[in-house]
Amino acid sequence: MWPTDSKTDKILFTESVYNPEASLATLYGNAKKFATNNFKGEKDTIIPNDDTRTLTCKSAFFIPVEELGERGHGYISYTLTISCHQNSYKYVLSDFQHFGLNSNCVVGGPLENEKTASGPMAFPSRYWNAQKAKCYYRIQTTIEKLKQAMSAGAES
Repeated sequence: MWPTDSKTDKILFTESVYNPEASLATLYGNAKKFATNNFKGEKDTIIPNDDTRTLTCKSAFFIPVEELGERGHGYISYTLTISCHQNSYKYVLSDFQHFGLNSNCVVGGPLENEKTASGPMAFPSRYWNAQKAKCYYRIQTTIEKLKQAMSAGAES
């Protein structure tokens, strides 16, 4: 289910998207607009590099484990990098890691983990696997939103 980098075995969602009608300026502008519209959270970070036409966005999916009550409040952090070129762009979603919202909460650790960092007694596998499935859905939704935003106004 999870795409991984063959060198690191880390979860990695990446694709190069060719758009023959889109200029570099249009794609980079669309990427900036997408980042601004989707990474508005207090802890979200957007790092533009205008020289390389690359954006790096650090954010998180807040996905509580309802079955664990207060101890299940947590989030999965990730990094999205968008590199724009003439007529194409590449996105990379990586660095997925589950953290508890505070020190009393369970911790999953890297999404590649079979077992949680908190251990199977505190954070049972069935809940961990459910968190991963929810995260997978959120990743797919993010990719779809990105693709829609990047195709806007492509006739420049």
